[in-house]
Amino acid sequence: MMHLGYGRGLARTTVIIFIHGLHAVTITPDGEVLAEHLIDPNKGYQAKT
Repeated sequence: MMHLGYGRGLARTTVIIFIHGLHAVTITPDGEVLAEHLIDPNKGYQAKT
């Protein structure tokens, strides 16, 4: 399981996560991009890029 870092400011925010290969994009239902992550399979926690 991977953990994606967002920060406390987004706690309880409804999000949609698109994953393609090792790239993940998190958006709100309105289409606002909140974060992008480049997944490192060797780490459990993934910081925002």
